[in-house]
This record gives sequence, C-alpha cells and structure tokens, in this order.
Amino acid sequence: MILKRFPWQIFCLSLIAQLAVFNFLYGSYCLIRSESWDGSLFLLSTVASFLSTFILIKPVYSLAVSLKDQKANLHREREETQAFLTSIQEGVVTFGLDKKILFFNTRFATLFVGSAKNDRKKSFENVFANIDLLSAVNDVIRLGSSQNLTLSLPTLLDSQPRFFNINVTPVKKRKNAELYEVVCVFHDITDIKKSEQIRIEFVGNASHELRTPLTSIKGYVETLREDIQQKRYDQTEKFISVVSRNVDRLIDLVNDLLNLSKMESSSELKVQKFSPLLISQNVIAELALLAQEKNILIKLHSQVSEIEADGQKVEQVLRNLISNGIKYISEGKEIHINWEIQNSDVVLKVSDNGPGISEEHQPRLFERFYRIDRGRARETGGTGLGLAIAKHIMQSHGGSIEVKSSLGQGAEFICRFPQIKKINDDALLR
Repeated sequence: MILKRFPWQIFCLSLIAQLAVFNFLYGSYCLIRSESWDGSLFLLSTVASFLSTFILIKPVYSLAVSLKDQKANLHREREETQAFLTSIQEGVVTFGLDKKILFFNTRFATLFVGSAKNDRKKSFENVFANIDLLSAVNDVIRLGSSQNLTLSLPTLLDSQPRFFNINVTPVKKRKNAELYEVVCVFHDITDIKKSEQIRIEFVGNASHELRTPLTSIKGYVETLREDIQQKRYDQTEKFISVVSRNVDRLIDLVNDLLNLSKMESSSELKVQKFSPLLISQNVIAELALLAQEKNILIKLHSQVSEIEADGQKVEQVLRNLISNGIKYISEGKEIHINWEIQNSDVVLKVSDNGPGISEEHQPRLFERFYRIDRGRARETGGTGLGLAIAKHIMQSHGGSIEVKSSLGQGAEFICRFPQIKKINDDALLR
C-alpha cells in the first residue's frame, strides 16, 4: 500500500533532474580544470541524490496531498452550507459590523431584495427601515448578545405585511471572542398568526351563537316562572314554543360543532358506489315542505348514473346547499341541481335565481359562523356551519367547492368529486 501511494513519478523526475544538474556542473568543472572524469564521485552523488530524494519527497508530497484534500473538503463544506441555506424556508442574512451585507440566501432575496444576483454589498439599513429591527441589530453589535423579536414587515411577496420571528445573533472569533459578524434569521409566522386569529374569531363567534339562544331561553323561563307564580297562563304556550325553538337551535349548533370536530379529527370515508340521482331525490323529498312554504321549485338534472364517494356525506353536502338556497332566496324562485361529468371529475352544481352574493363576501363564505346578514340568518335559522361542513367534506374526498355569483344574478355552488377513470368510463358507456 505504501509503495503504491509513493509518488514514484515525481521521485524519478526529481532524481533525474538532480543527476542532470550534477553532471552538468561536474562536467563543466572537469572541462575548465582539464581534469579527467571521476566515476566514483558520480556514483557517490547518484546514491546521495537517491537517498535525499527518497527521504524528502514523501513528506513534501504528503503535505501537498493534505493541503489539496483540505481545500476540497472546505469547498465541499461551503457548497453543502450554501445548498442548505438555499433550501431552508427561513430568510438568512449576514453582515459585518459596518452593516454591509456579506451573504443572503434565496429565501431572504425572495422576501426582501428581489433577485439573489443583486449587489450583496448594500447596507442592511438600506433593506430595512423598521426602527425596532435596526435597534435590535445595534444592541447586538454593542452588547454582543443575541436578540429575539416578532415584527410585521413589508415583503415583495404580498401587498400586506407579513409577520416574522427574527433572531439576531452575533458571530465571534473562537480565540478572543471578538465580534466580527452578525447573522439574522427571519422565520415567517404569518400562517401561524392567521390560524391564531381564526381560532380567536371562532371562539368569539361560537360563544356569541350559543349566548343568543341561551339568553332568550333564560329570559322566557324567568317570565314563565313569574306568570306561574301569579297564576297567569295565557302566554304560557307561546313562551314554551319560543323556548323549544331556541333549544332546537342549540341542539343543531352543538351537533354541527360535534360533526365538524369529528370530521377534522378523522377524515375516514365510507366510499362506495351509489346513484347521485337517488340521493338527490331523497334530499329533495326531505326538504319539500320547506320549499312549498315559499313556493320554491326544485329541479333535478343528472348526466351521471354512478358516483364513488361517501354517500352519507355527499347527501349532507347536498342538503346544506339546498337548504341554504331555500332560506335565502325569495318566494317563487327556483333551485337547480345538476350532476355532470367533466374530464375525470363528477361535478355537482346547485344554483338558484335569487339575490346573489356580492364579491366581497365570497372569499369568506366557507368560514365557520360567517354570515352575510347576521340578523336575517337568525330569522331563517341555521347554525352558520353548513358551508364550512360542506367544504370539509369536499376536501376529505380530495375535491373542492366554490361559488360563482354576483348581485342580482343568483348563486351557483360547484362541487368537484375526483373519480377513478374506470367509473367515469362506465358511466359514459351507460
């Protein structure tokens, strides 16, 4: 192994070079002094050159190889570090004590400076104008200790500011702990903040929805107690009816909350083949009395003979959409139910010719407890969770739900159910 790793080529070249130099110098000496060539001296110089070359060439070569390996390792580590910093989702920037930027990764460039090919010698203060962030950087440079803060900063991604958890860390020399660089890491927590806000709104909305019927029940029960104590029974039946309606509303609300919670904790589906026409007819028959009270006509059209999905959940989506239409459109209007096949999807469309939904409400229409008109919603009943449940059911099927509407032009809810290709082919053949 040693002989194999020994640099024999370099050794031979070095030995030949030494002998050539010796022969040239000794030959010149003999020529000038008119002396004869001494073969023993040549042999002695050859042996000396061989030994010196053999002794010296190995450590020199080993040192060269070691330096080459160290350079390769440093290059590899630098490439790995840059690849890691480029791939992480946090924005990373380093700058000197003069606040001139030395390095930033792709994520930082995307958020704050545009192309990563931009001049890296720009100042950190030219990128950020936030007083709190610049103050934290100054404290790190002055005190030499890390700073953590949460700020809302403008970015190149959105028109609205995004929230960041920012860690500002000093970089010190190992020998004397002298500060020479600062590293800033920007962790985007915008989605976490949005989730917190949604949770806060959900708790507030749920509390409000529960408080309203409970307050009504409490008020009527106290009035009933007073009437019974004073033996006045003329309003008793009316008050009990109001209490009963509010209890039913509480039961519906709690049931919807439990169903939504159950679906979110377990999205397990009982997938099977069934007729969409049949379940549509069942839902229409179930809601027929509500539709008749407002003289609303429900029309059903189906181009699909079979669908593969969870039948009970699909029925719940259909029930929620149709009952919403009955509640919010005026008397004498129509609701149309259409089952279609589009590409590899089965599409359910529930449309009406009612007042429509303004564009400002549409992005939030599927949020829990979101109501376009809270006062009217309470008059018509409902829990404010129907569309949220429908959205969750569609997502659990790998599908989607959307609304298309404009004021005065009615509304159309479109549900897409992804299907196995064979089922679609069978449906088309029939």
